[in-house]
Amino acid sequence: MNKHDYNNKMLDILSDTKTYEMKPCGYAKSEGDKFAVTARKKKSKKGKKLLYLLEQAPKPPRMYGLPKIYKPGIPIHPITSGVNSASHNLARYLAKPLSKTLENIRGAHLWNPLDLIKRLQGIDFSGKKLASYDITSLFTRVSICDTLKAVERVVNNSNNEDLPVPKSDYLRLISLCVGYGAFTFNKKDYRQHPGLAMGSPFSAVLADLYLEVFETKEYMIFLVVLIDEHNHLPDWDNAVVLSKGSNKTEKDSRSSFHKC
Repeated sequence: MNKHDYNNKMLDILSDTKTYEMKPCGYAKSEGDKFAVTARKKKSKKGKKLLYLLEQAPKPPRMYGLPKIYKPGIPIHPITSGVNSASHNLARYLAKPLSKTLENIRGAHLWNPLDLIKRLQGIDFSGKKLASYDITSLFTRVSICDTLKAVERVVNNSNNEDLPVPKSDYLRLISLCVGYGAFTFNKKDYRQHPGLAMGSPFSAVLADLYLEVFETKEYMIFLVVLIDEHNHLPDWDNAVVLSKGSNKTEKDSRSSFHKC
């Protein structure tokens, strides 16, 4: 892919005004400075020991695109690299204990392929096939409000000894890191409004927590899908999802899902 095509595809992604907003020159640097000042406020004794994680001369996060060469048209996957940014080291440090809470909300988290194989043992797959559905643009569609509620839920159930700082400080710093959405591309400043940034140390674990809450709150989504009499996998529009308290079809549930 040549540079011209790459830039055009990246600009096409950034033209989504529901997700990204172009800002005046210097905005990203200013946001980094504000982050550092806010992160230093109202620290506990333990919290003061984390000050070394804050960059003395932070650089704005930088967005770049990863070409998906295995897909038709070679689409671009936007990634925001926060290395040496105001929030990166702190976010990476805070994400470690949070990752240990996965599966506390709903015991359906898969850690790796071997975990999946272990869980499928003993299940009768006669007349069935296993189907996996992908979620389009998961990170940017994650509800930050619901995600932070999920974080608060697992943190309140955690032991103080498992956290690097008191729970109130921990929740405040996570909220601060997640809300830091400034970045640059081609020397222009932008802000991502909804969702999580691909490339943040927090994004993967927070997206998992969000899905665990979503699955328990609204739908029970089955991975095992019955095939029809002709041995064909059902169409996505017609596959059925069991919804709590109703008999919604997957088509109805899918439209509700995309509103989250």
